Amino acid sequence: MGHHFYIGTINARTLGPKDKQTEMELALDKIKWDVIAVQEARIVGTVVYHSGGPTASHGVAFLLRPHLARGAVFRGLSPRLATLQLPDQRLFLVNAYAPTSSYDDDAYDAFIDQVETALRSAPRGTMPVLNLTFNFVDSTTYLGGRISLPLDHTDEIEHRIRLGWLAWTKLSHLLSSRLLPMKTRRRLFESCITSTVLYGSEVWALRSSDKERLSITQRKMERKMLGVALRDRWRNERVREITKLRDWNREALRRKARWALKVRSMQMEQWTRATTFWTPYNRKRPPGKPRARWRDDLDRAIGNWWNTPHENFAPILI
Repeated sequence: MGHHFYIGTINARTLGPKDKQTEMELALDKIKWDVIAVQEARIVGTVVYHSGGPTASHGVAFLLRPHLARGAVFRGLSPRLATLQLPDQRLFLVNAYAPTSSYDDDAYDAFIDQVETALRSAPRGTMPVLNLTFNFVDSTTYLGGRISLPLDHTDEIEHRIRLGWLAWTKLSHLLSSRLLPMKTRRRLFESCITSTVLYGSEVWALRSSDKERLSITQRKMERKMLGVALRDRWRNERVREITKLRDWNREALRRKARWALKVRSMQMEQWTRATTFWTPYNRKRPPGKPRARWRDDLDRAIGNWWNTPHENFAPILI
């Protein structure tokens, strides 16, 4: 091709109403384009180059310049997948709209297989171009932890606390039993409840409200272990003196310190160390109250953790 060929993509949500189509036309007038891949078109009726049926809830589509429509070959493989061959331009376009996180892994794997099959069906002599659109979600679970955008561990902490209460429910008949010695119940609590709640705490950037939430949850569980209610007016110190449980906030700091020592001993070429020590160039923290950083707790406890002698970590590793 001796000229530029512009391919764009947009998640339209719907192009059914006339005002939405007019809005699309006005937007396209402001940009250079030859082909636009559209997701969630939801166009009612029989429309050329649209993979959804008359009542499609999804539907992917291609918008073409009129001169490109001659000889174009369209195949609607599913409401989430369609191909378009442009023989004159020697292009084979694949428009794919990935399932949302509410679908199970089998459905997602089947969709990826369909996309790979569509790409392999490109005729010889054409260049395949894949437009694969993923749904944006505010948070998701990966390797047992919650990842949220904007980056914030509050959702992750709430998730771990819910899992902690679930584990408590399964073991409450043992943890609150007067027939078992406190030492046994304490070991059971530490191994099952604490490990569940503090899973991944090595990378948490805890705010004051997050620490308070963890403390409140642990105190509630301790009182249930002893069968003590708030109306009994037992001080938190008295409860902790009996249970002798490790404080979750202090335990989270201890785990973070152990992880910091491991990161510090890595080679600089390793991604974990490189991303931990990386500082953005020409970037300053915005005005106002600064967001909590991963290293803040370590800096308050021992100073600059990356060049502090190993023995200075001893107080928080106990």
